[in-house]
Amino acid sequence: MKSLLFMSLIFVLLFLIFLGTDFLLAEQTKASPLGDAGRRISTKKPENFPAKGQLKLILLTGQSNMAGRGFITHENEQLNPSVFMLTKDYKWITAKDPVHFDKSTAGVGPARTFAEEYLKDNPDAYIGLVPTACGGSKLAEWLPGAFCDSTHTHPWDDAVKRIGAASQDGEWIAVLFHQGEGDVGGKNAEVYGTKLQDFIERTRTELGDEKIPFIIGELGRWNKREERSGQILVTAAHKEAAEKNSPAAFVSSEGLTSNPDKIHFDSKSQKEFGRRYYNAFKKITESK
Repeated sequence: MKSLLFMSLIFVLLFLIFLGTDFLLAEQTKASPLGDAGRRISTKKPENFPAKGQLKLILLTGQSNMAGRGFITHENEQLNPSVFMLTKDYKWITAKDPVHFDKSTAGVGPARTFAEEYLKDNPDAYIGLVPTACGGSKLAEWLPGAFCDSTHTHPWDDAVKRIGAASQDGEWIAVLFHQGEGDVGGKNAEVYGTKLQDFIERTRTELGDEKIPFIIGELGRWNKREERSGQILVTAAHKEAAEKNSPAAFVSSEGLTSNPDKIHFDSKSQKEFGRRYYNAFKKITESK
């Protein structure tokens, strides 16, 4: 009898502990408007990190040529203390290549050069780069809940979390977009424009700014790729989106060169692309 009573008391005690833990977790989630992202972002920041809300945030999105596949050299190791990036585990660190983490092949992309050019005109600013690009991803894989086979991630859902986490540290000033290689084949190219329009609208809604500058980079032109029917359709959709979604811009890839794989822009071209992205951004923001 005493043994049965003792076991009953133990059961009641464990049940109460379980309820208390569940309540505590619920209260933590309720207390954080950012949910998981709000809890996961690290409180540890570089010593020179600006005051809360002072970062100029830039969303990097699309696929591998935004993530960057340029080869990293000693030159790329020179860091600017005013440029930060949000790591895979939600920590702000001084930006370095690779900015992205979508694949082990991630390398030099256009983002750091864009930030450097911005700082030339705004020397007192601090930049926060927020990487979300996924190599090999199609636009259909950027729908809510969709899964990307190439990176084994949920691109849109993950980006939403990162946007929420970064938003507490600054204001969004631009979206840099490079995507389309995954959609140049077959029927994907034919419906690309509709999907892109939806993506732009959802992204701006998530950022809380229907007029945030949206900068779209052209696909590579090497080996006369721009003459292929699928790429013609995707490029036309890019240009149309830039015209319809002001403030927005289409950035030419004319003259840019590739890695030996003939798929990805090389480091030199990625840096030039970053300058072109910034010049397009500057032009449309100054004309407001």
